[in-house]
Amino acid sequence: MKKLLVLLFFMTFLVAFTACDAGITAHDEDGWEIFQCGWALSENEVLIQSHDGYVLDERFNTEHIDTIEPIIEENEVLIYEGKSVLIENRLGNPIDVKLTYNSVVKWVVINANESYLIEVACFQ
Repeated sequence: MKKLLVLLFFMTFLVAFTACDAGITAHDEDGWEIFQCGWALSENEVLIQSHDGYVLDERFNTEHIDTIEPIIEENEVLIYEGKSVLIENRLGNPIDVKLTYNSVVKWVVINANESYLIEVACFQ
């Protein structure tokens, strides 16, 4: 009986510690790991994702969260210029980019060696 209890304890111990190292991740229909895929974005944040990758501020990214803000005009006078994000495709082929802003998902294609300006107006 003691041997059985020791064996059960050992098996439980073994399973518990091996299961803790196994990462369980959920993926959306496009293959992206569900990591702030729009549901946890703060106001004015945009999630930029591309399986091919893109360049932002001279850094290569496949997933990045940045801030964009609207242009504010009052009586046809510019009060606030807003904030936008410029991403670049430096590859020799077009890339697909997924943008998520305020629960709105938009796919854009950026042609080879071109750039795309992400601004609030893109989502309206």
